[in-house]
Amino acid sequence: MDWLQAVLNGLVYGSLYAIIAQGYYITFVTTNAMNFGQGDFVMVGALTGVSVFGAAATSGLPIWAAFLLAVFAVVLLVGLAGWGWSRSPYDRSKASIRSAGS
Repeated sequence: MDWLQAVLNGLVYGSLYAIIAQGYYITFVTTNAMNFGQGDFVMVGALTGVSVFGAAATSGLPIWAAFLLAVFAVVLLVGLAGWGWSRSPYDRSKASIRSAGS
């Protein structure tokens, strides 16, 4: 049974790598620029989800309610972070450089 666990772990990790690679590919194809900041948003979302879920589950909420609260918090926080980043001076300067160069 150890080999089955190893195969399942390999499939899970391989799937995660494939999703990350597709995110990079889609970003590159649509913007013609590599954006490695995508991983920052994924990490913020993951840490927020784990933290909110853990706090809500240990406070006595049912598991399903803690999960829904964590999903809501992740969507809200990462959405606000993306919105703020898109209005930051850094993002605007990169967009004007790309449009001037093409």
